[in-house]
Amino acid sequence: KIKMIAMSNITKEGLMDVKKNACDLLLSHRVELKMNQSNPKNLENILSRIHVSQPTKRDNKKRETVIPESKKNPKQDDDMEIEKKKTERDWELELGPDKYNMDFKKNYVLKNDEWKYDVIPEFIDGKNISEFVDKDIARKLDELEKQEEVRIMEQEPIDFADEQYFVPKETVDNFDKIVDKQIKYRINSEVNKSNNSSKVPRKYKTIPMAELEKELKSRGIQQKTLDRAKETTRSQSQARNATRMNYESKRMRSVSEARNLMETEKREEGETFLGKRKRTLSISSRSASVGKHAGIKNPRKQMYAERLARKKFKYLNLQAKQGAADRVIHNLMPKHLFSGKRGNGTNDRR
Repeated sequence: KIKMIAMSNITKEGLMDVKKNACDLLLSHRVELKMNQSNPKNLENILSRIHVSQPTKRDNKKRETVIPESKKNPKQDDDMEIEKKKTERDWELELGPDKYNMDFKKNYVLKNDEWKYDVIPEFIDGKNISEFVDKDIARKLDELEKQEEVRIMEQEPIDFADEQYFVPKETVDNFDKIVDKQIKYRINSEVNKSNNSSKVPRKYKTIPMAELEKELKSRGIQQKTLDRAKETTRSQSQARNATRMNYESKRMRSVSEARNLMETEKREEGETFLGKRKRTLSISSRSASVGKHAGIKNPRKQMYAERLARKKFKYLNLQAKQGAADRVIHNLMPKHLFSGKRGNGTNDRR
């Protein structure tokens, strides 16, 4: 059996009746379900715990129900004027998107509604601009300008031909040199910054002798001192070169003898590590290997170095893709998402 109840969301009529009936039906359904599913023994235990109290009459005084007059004669639905609040969407549909402009000030809560559309003073550096506004500021500015004109007229004119305003030509030339040098340093700095290649440490950079001599002269060092320094440096470098040449010649002789012996053995066995090609027996006709194998004379070590470089570059190439604009998932399986989940509850960690 279905019971129909009239209700209205606009007038709020009948809402409480619907709620009350729904609760009563739900309660009766649950009680009935529990009574049917319970065992007879459990049912007896439940009934034994239920006590229905019957209040006793304390006196003979009559106490009738009291109903307020407002509830005895409620207003009819026809007499109630339903006023729907006009929303901003309604205003937009009424005026159109071209003419509609949302008014943010109409809902301000102020003591006087006339204050809603007053210009709000602005604040700069923690100070209110309205406190510094002067109505007579234009008049006061005119007075200041007139006073300034009078002061300029009374002041003696400046004679720029006087000696105190004269700048010697040497000073001007020195100033131009300083400015040119600053511009040159600035340009060099910008060029060096824009270079993407690796920078050579300063101690390994070579400076031309003419440029160094010019720089030292500009700093006030005399020519005699420069000549003495050049002679000393030249003699030291010649001695150092002679020592190095003696050491290298001894080392090259020992290396060439060992290399010739090793190549002879290889040719006898008919094996080569870098392919079948003719080799000379002297190191003089063939210099040390250049390029990526510079400094490694053993072919077996060259192959090992190349294999090692290939492995390292593979890792570097993989890392090079991890940029802000590259489509890379840095963590394919985050641990907090893939550690063992065990059904419902809070057991989401091992």
